[in-house]
Amino acid sequence: MFVYRYSRIEVPNKLNMREVWAEINGTIEGMDDVTVENEGELYIWAYANSHGYPQGQIKATNISVRAGGKFEPLAVPERQMKLSVTRFIVNGNGYVRTNNLQLNATNVTIDLSG
Repeated sequence: MFVYRYSRIEVPNKLNMREVWAEINGTIEGMDDVTVENEGELYIWAYANSHGYPQGQIKATNISVRAGGKFEPLAVPERQMKLSVTRFIVNGNGYVRTNNLQLNATNVTIDLSG
């Protein structure tokens, strides 16, 4: 378990999550290529942001949710979540849930059962 709130965290540019979960609610520096798989869970709240962007805005090159992975970009009543990516991929048995998301992507792939 990893819970991160209201501050700044620096993570590697390439982040692979397996059999762990993270809840992020602060400023993220790095995190350009994200893969969530095999019982990994990533929750990003609308108070979070990529470094240099306003709260609620996450920018990355690639976000992939593979089999067994779970990704939830979640808004709060006063703020919509904005996700800007080049590639957003949800493979079979990958799970994405959101409640108020603006997705800006160049390529979106959602496989059967994703």
